[in-house]
Amino acid sequence: MSASTAPVPHFKMYIDGQWVDTDDRYELTNPANEMILATAARGTVEHADQAVAAALAAHRKGEWRNATPEERAATMTRIVEILNERMDELV
Repeated sequence: MSASTAPVPHFKMYIDGQWVDTDDRYELTNPANEMILATAARGTVEHADQAVAAALAAHRKGEWRNATPEERAATMTRIVEILNERMDELV
């Protein structure tokens, strides 16, 4: 099998409403043939701390927990729609 020359997708971290990238990367490989499928930003302890702080702030703000069941259902429905749109990519 010949190696693919197409560029692989790269995934950044999403922290506090911002896409965050790093120079250090994980290589995500197919275990069956060891081909690189994608790369992902390799976060640090500081990135984890920022993400936890952002999650805590969002929880304290209460938008999700104060949302009506209808608002939550609409959000979940949209998530399903997006997943369905990207199903081929995700599989």
